[in-house]
Amino acid sequence: CFGYDSAAANALSDYESGSWTPTITGSSNKSISTTHSATYVKIGCFVHCQCYVILTGTGNGNDFLLGGLPFTNRGNGYSSNVTDFGVGGIKGAYARVNSNTTHAEFLYSSENVSVGRITLKGNQVGDGYLITTLQYMTDS
Repeated sequence: CFGYDSAAANALSDYESGSWTPTITGSSNKSISTTHSATYVKIGCFVHCQCYVILTGTGNGNDFLLGGLPFTNRGNGYSSNVTDFGVGGIKGAYARVNSNTTHAEFLYSSENVSVGRITLKGNQVGDGYLITTLQYMTDS
């Protein structure tokens, strides 16, 4: 409860904060050489994650995915977020935490009215930093 409010309905029922271990999931041939920061706060079913990592590896044509999120995203809980790639990347790329996963994928607009978004590949990201903030909902 906060301040003078003692109503159970207004109290936080679940609060947690800590660190998590970012990973590169899948076979994009990229890896994390250094994790400067990876923290999260969970309030109820809302999760707020932040990370600042250094990437390395040659990369290839497979999807570039950031894994290790501390909680599984809920079903149909797609969540778009902002990311800063220090080297490489595609203009306008954004992170999306997909339904029922513990990873974020990175997408950009196809700019074609008959093709949806395109997934960023490992060879489209250079060796440099990745800074991202991710928010999503969990059932955990």
